[in-house]
Amino acid sequence: MNKYFLLISLLFCFLGQAQSYTGKVEPVSNDGLCLIQLNTKVRSAIQNNKGSFRVFDRKKKEIPFVYFEPKNEWKQKKLNLSVLKKEVNDSVSTWIIDNAKKQFLNQLVLEIANTSIQKQYSISGSNDGKNWFGLTEKQWLYLVENESKNPIEQLVSFPITNYSYIKIEISDKNTLPINLLNVGFLKSKLDFVNPIEVKGFKVSKTENKVIKKSIYILSFEEPQHISKIEFAIADIYFQRNVRIYSIKTAKKKRMQQEDIVNFTLRSGSVSSIEFSEIFEKVIYIEIENLDNQPLDIKEIKLFQNPLYVIADLKANTDYEVIVDETIVEPQYDLGNFIPENTEQLKILQIFDFQKEVLDDNNKTIKFWQTKWFLWTCLILGGLLVAYFAFSLLKDLKTNG
Repeated sequence: MNKYFLLISLLFCFLGQAQSYTGKVEPVSNDGLCLIQLNTKVRSAIQNNKGSFRVFDRKKKEIPFVYFEPKNEWKQKKLNLSVLKKEVNDSVSTWIIDNAKKQFLNQLVLEIANTSIQKQYSISGSNDGKNWFGLTEKQWLYLVENESKNPIEQLVSFPITNYSYIKIEISDKNTLPINLLNVGFLKSKLDFVNPIEVKGFKVSKTENKVIKKSIYILSFEEPQHISKIEFAIADIYFQRNVRIYSIKTAKKKRMQQEDIVNFTLRSGSVSSIEFSEIFEKVIYIEIENLDNQPLDIKEIKLFQNPLYVIADLKANTDYEVIVDETIVEPQYDLGNFIPENTEQLKILQIFDFQKEVLDDNNKTIKFWQTKWFLWTCLILGGLLVAYFAFSLLKDLKTNG
């Protein structure tokens, strides 16, 4: 029996068990280069292996692409949007915002008269001002008074869109209406550099009274890329040292803490922190309280840097994407022909992205996806271990 053949067979078995995912690309109306946004689910499936991603047309022809990560150069300025309608009744305040230029937005800046209050809000979009489609709902505004008595600027996020009209609805069921002065957005050199909110994580909290610290544990079902954490804090006066870390397996299988970032949360300043992007399933946030009461943190939001691929797509053609750990990074000519002005490229979304599920009725199960293949792998692995063990014993007897 050839030991190299066994080794290759075993490696093939392990590769055969790799997970794969598929998704569909939003249709495009005109031929040409487009930006395909890799959402949080796609990023999680890719992990740190960008070579596992592919784009195919309806004929299963591979479509060349190149990764594109826009850089925010902090050349931002706030531009106001026109408020077409303002309506306040007993239970809800409504503002309809004009986005006639159909700019792609995923954040709005709400300029609010100085106040300290909590409000629930929803945001929807429309192209005709009559038929509305939900973007985000039942989110919270945690407004803390500004010591300088200037208006408060509050960022609200939602999935990227270019609806002609944006509707903001703020609940007034339990509190009086707020005084919304202006609505705008942050204009960058690129319109799509804003971080993408990562949702779907669980938060648990413990209070360690011995070391006088609060510890928040943020956990996902699958690891996610994270580059920014934002806190909504109800307290007015505070200054706390914060440490964010993960737990890694070190030598001898010991678990050890690995710092991600250390910073200070202070009232009157931005309650968020940005850092080099990480890929983690569990994140720990440790807040030093000293002799103070723990902070009243109403909400924690996580964000990741946006990532796109640029591809040359045809109108009226269906495209799909796959993520497969068994394939290697491609080399395409397209990387040599990316235009400098990427701001004008249409942004497409990926939908119906999911892990491949075997269906006995509709799909033909390949041999490497069967239980027989798994048992074959286990048997080959056992034979490989036995072969090397017997070879070692034989060598020892010969040398002895």
